[in-house]
Amino acid sequence: MDSRVPQFRTESPSRELLALLIVVFLGTQLFSFLEVGFILYFVTVLGATFYVFRHPGEAIWVTFFLLAVTCLLYPMTVSELGEPGAGEFRPYNFVIASIAIALAFSASRRRRRLPPTPLQKQSGAAKWALALALVFCIATIFGDLSPSRAGALYILQQTSAWISFFLFLWIGYRFAFSPVEIQQSIERLHSAVLIYSVVFLAKFVYLNYSVDLAAATDFAYTQRMALLFAGCSLVLMVGNGLAPEGRSPTKSDWLSAMIVLSAVVLSGSRAVTGAVILSVFVLAATWRSRSLLRFAPVVLATLLVGVVILRSNIQVVEEYVVNRFFISPDLDPSFGGRVAEMASVIEAVQKNPVLGSGTLASYTFFDPFFGWRESAFVDSGVGYLLLKTGLLGAGVFVLLVLSYLKVVGHLRQFVPADTLTPLVVFVFYLAFMPFGPSFFDPRYSWLVGILCGYGLYLDKIYSDRYLSICGGDASQWKSKLS
Repeated sequence: MDSRVPQFRTESPSRELLALLIVVFLGTQLFSFLEVGFILYFVTVLGATFYVFRHPGEAIWVTFFLLAVTCLLYPMTVSELGEPGAGEFRPYNFVIASIAIALAFSASRRRRRLPPTPLQKQSGAAKWALALALVFCIATIFGDLSPSRAGALYILQQTSAWISFFLFLWIGYRFAFSPVEIQQSIERLHSAVLIYSVVFLAKFVYLNYSVDLAAATDFAYTQRMALLFAGCSLVLMVGNGLAPEGRSPTKSDWLSAMIVLSAVVLSGSRAVTGAVILSVFVLAATWRSRSLLRFAPVVLATLLVGVVILRSNIQVVEEYVVNRFFISPDLDPSFGGRVAEMASVIEAVQKNPVLGSGTLASYTFFDPFFGWRESAFVDSGVGYLLLKTGLLGAGVFVLLVLSYLKVVGHLRQFVPADTLTPLVVFVFYLAFMPFGPSFFDPRYSWLVGILCGYGLYLDKIYSDRYLSICGGDASQWKSKLS
């Protein structure tokens, strides 16, 4: 890395912030026990929304904090078919909408404080993002279910799945977050994830010993939304240790990673666990294949802790972890349902190969355990993209991914520390896409949207500046990025 590239130092989270996180996370259990959780929920959301309005650069960790609080206060319930009940997602959607509104109202005030940047042509990634948004609009208008025949609430529900990604991408680009703000927010995200993981593990152990394993696993299922971001935080920790410009892990880093990893595994989510493993493998193979040995201590330490803690209750290992992650596909209802979903998606694409069925359309599939089912939701992000936008949308998305990776790859030659976070998060979301909605769920897509927009903003301000320092040609740089 060029020594002339400025380096940034961030402050560690203050004791006051850590104390606040601990008090609120533990307070969720007290307020839930007293059945007045809505008080803590509304006070926390309104306070955090105003805080983000005043401090938009901290939106990342605050949004996770609110989602984690919501998971603890309003755990989701599902039917026998594995579908959430009516209104289960409303508290989570309210959090995302509140943060988006706070950022939107803060946008004009924020932009006036920033120095002007030179106007440049948009990179190829920005153009493909606009093209993908256009494809979604066309698929919505000309899909199997026309907007004129669908209710306004239904249209809002279905289009929010993809609009949220583009909205937060625009926010990340227009807000012009500084590298210091992003790094500071990520550090606080790690702290929030660590404290939440400790609370999760403590309650899991408590329910397992005081009630039964079924109660503990039911609780773990309700926390998967927050634990997805815990998995992303874990990959960021590992990526920081693997990247050439990253710092060597400390003992506290190993301990934090071990705690978060334990929470991710005990969540029982094969989607999140699979995304973590796949992301780490890709990053290690790309940067330092030999560095996999550096993470052997955390794996061994996790296994040792697991043996010590679970030795007196081997039921957790046999009936939960082993059966969850090593069950035969023939006996796994979740796997059977996902296979049936993808079969129906492929059939729908064969009927409408260009634009698919449209973003408003539902589809039917035969669940081997529950029979015929109809749904507008697809568990897999890949399946969602194919069903809703067909081969055209999938093709444009692939071009967007390749173009964005090229943009970040070139930026890493000049400002590697600044682009590490958006790159690692983008890789994690790509790894999660075959297993979950990833880019196409408002409760998930806000993080990758903000950081993708931040990456495009870095491309805008750094391409000419650093090429002039290095004696390069900005026009050639832009042609490469396009």
